[in-house]
Amino acid sequence: MRYLFCFFLLIESLWPNHGHAQAQLPVKQEPRHRNVFENGFLRILDVHILPKDTTLFHYHSTPSVIVIFTNSKLSTEASGESPESGYTVPGSVTYAAFDVSPVYHRVINNDTAEFHVMDIELLGKAAETKGPVFHESDIIPAWQENRVNTYTIFAESGQVVKKSNSPTPMLLICITGSGTITVGNSTSPVPISSGNYFWIDRGSGFQLTGQSIPGSGYVLLDLNQ
Repeated sequence: MRYLFCFFLLIESLWPNHGHAQAQLPVKQEPRHRNVFENGFLRILDVHILPKDTTLFHYHSTPSVIVIFTNSKLSTEASGESPESGYTVPGSVTYAAFDVSPVYHRVINNDTAEFHVMDIELLGKAAETKGPVFHESDIIPAWQENRVNTYTIFAESGQVVKKSNSPTPMLLICITGSGTITVGNSTSPVPISSGNYFWIDRGSGFQLTGQSIPGSGYVLLDLNQ
């Protein structure tokens, strides 16, 4: 198959709506949610939950993009309710309107391997309308929200994927495999591999070169903020 991604909504029970979040632990302070990058547009919480481990109860109240890296059996437990279980799908990318429907819960890894997910909180002001979708070779549109357009990229070993200069900032996330990225007028390619990301400022484009066999897969977030 050409595409390594499965863009499904997470099983609904994994993200129960618990009404208005109370003044409890914010997700950015939960120990397993590591803040690895933050600017005026977004905050990347890189989440690793070991087998049989459980997060602290925490709440989500910021609109987020959820990027899944592992096939994991999870349970989530809203405060005062019974846990709900389901499976995640590697490569799934979903939008969570936590600003509209906050969530207060904890996550339990019922699997025998580590669960890895990125919770990318969108900090900028949402545009009134969805941004235009661009069409460039080998960059495939996925879904759109007022704050963000998403795309998928698959690069075979040695394949070069180019993105022209963008009026909006972008975030590239590697889901599988590895490659190199060169941004703007730089002549120094930077390695990027599964679980890593690269920020691209407004006004810049990039050149992505696949290095893995059979190929490498990526998610591109184009921020309409």
